[in-house]
Amino acid sequence: MGIAAVAFLKRDFTGQILYRTITFLIINLYLAIAAYFAATNIYIGLIINFITIFMVTYVYMNDYKHPTSYTFLMAYIFMVCMKINIDELPLRLLAVSMGVILIILPQIILNRKQFEKKSTNIIKNIVKEILEQIDDLIEGKYEEGKSIKINQKIRSLIICINEKINNSFKKNKHEVNMFNVAICLSRLNIIINHMSKYKMDKEIRDEYLNNLKLQIINIDKFNDEVESFEIINKNIDDFANKYRKLGKKINLVDESIYVLKIFLKRVSVNKESDNTISSKIYKTVNMPKRFNMVESMKENFNIKSLRCRYSIKLAMAISILIFLGNIINIEHKAWVILSAYIVLQPYQEDGVVKAKKRFIGVTIGAIIFFVTFSLIKDYVPVIVILLFSFTGYFYFTDYSKKVIMTTILSLSSISLVENIDKLSLSRFAFVSIGIVIGLLFNNYFLPYQIEDSIKELKHKYKKNTKAILKEIHLIMEDKHDTGKLMSLSMERNKIENKLILNYNKLNKKDLEKFVYEENMKMSDEKYTLLKHFYKNSSIK
Repeated sequence: MGIAAVAFLKRDFTGQILYRTITFLIINLYLAIAAYFAATNIYIGLIINFITIFMVTYVYMNDYKHPTSYTFLMAYIFMVCMKINIDELPLRLLAVSMGVILIILPQIILNRKQFEKKSTNIIKNIVKEILEQIDDLIEGKYEEGKSIKINQKIRSLIICINEKINNSFKKNKHEVNMFNVAICLSRLNIIINHMSKYKMDKEIRDEYLNNLKLQIINIDKFNDEVESFEIINKNIDDFANKYRKLGKKINLVDESIYVLKIFLKRVSVNKESDNTISSKIYKTVNMPKRFNMVESMKENFNIKSLRCRYSIKLAMAISILIFLGNIINIEHKAWVILSAYIVLQPYQEDGVVKAKKRFIGVTIGAIIFFVTFSLIKDYVPVIVILLFSFTGYFYFTDYSKKVIMTTILSLSSISLVENIDKLSLSRFAFVSIGIVIGLLFNNYFLPYQIEDSIKELKHKYKKNTKAILKEIHLIMEDKHDTGKLMSLSMERNKIENKLILNYNKLNKKDLEKFVYEENMKMSDEKYTLLKHFYKNSSIK
């Protein structure tokens, strides 16, 4: 659980810390109890293992981020392979419960301010690049490619927000504010892009752009607490009054005035702003229950979806391996099972890459262990080697190097009671067997490739577009669910991000522009959402 705690620090669970704590506690207790009963009878265990692995993987699996189930199932495999009697079960339940505390406590201590720091840095970078875009437009050097890169960063900001709140907007006012900042920045990026193609007097356009730039700089200063709210507000009012007449003729100018006023309110952290805007928004916005959780599971419950296919494949492979390991009674069978589990990646291509790196890592690790313990065991305490391996595991990012560290770590921990030569050879042999079994399952049982994921994601992308357009239509009829529209927008960003990532894996670089153009077409959905907030606030 110590490794899990450090691994989970890459994710931000602080947005729903109580929900995460209760959920993780229930899962850990269930896995501990299931592992105990699965070990009592190998035939009943086959069924229990399949159901448990399928359920945990299916509930926590998606195609957008590293599944939470990974660490829990690693622990489950260890518990199944380490049989205990009924008298030891309470101690195991206590241990896994304490493990949850080890996961949650570092989140509270180290990740408490992580979202604010990360989102603020992203916003500052976006603002800086938007200002550069304005300069380029004035100087006649505007490039749409830079606008596409800005769009990438805006998407990263929205994904960061979604990670924090996990699709639940209720009682997350700061995150909703950041979401609206992202919308405003997206609109400014689009306005500048449209302005580059809009035919108007260059002198008037350049004067307007310079004034627009000054307002963005002032807002950035306010965000850094260099300027007061009153001064920035007055500057924007002056800008609005100056260009209101021009805005009646040119929609882009009118929209920029509106976006600036909203942007200022969104980044405002004073109590007055919070009371006059956020409280009113939450009285008028219908907040949905855990958006898309059940719907998403129903939608993916078919053999063509990644979630269903991967869950079945993983459950089948691991439950069969545990069953065979118990029948044959292999020593260190966990090495075989864990190796197969790690190679069983959602994508077939990733499984091959993982297999190669794991084989290289375990080979080098076994050699280093054998040489180290044969030559310098008497001079270097085992605790030093364990500490070095544990530190190295988290220091290195390359998977092969991580496997080297885990190989040394696992072999060192049991070297005091077993023969070193036998240990090195056994580790190499069992891990190699697990890799081969994992590759066979990956390639021949319900294979799923990156191309399959792209097709599935494109299908979801089209469904998402239809759902967003439907919500926009409902807004016009005042029958809307604004929380759902916000969640759909975040879902769209996750799909886009994964599509681009998968295209890059296949060395296809033509998708980013397509996504940017689609965002240009769909930007009205975000603007409509912002307009709804505007109507239900005190902004004038």
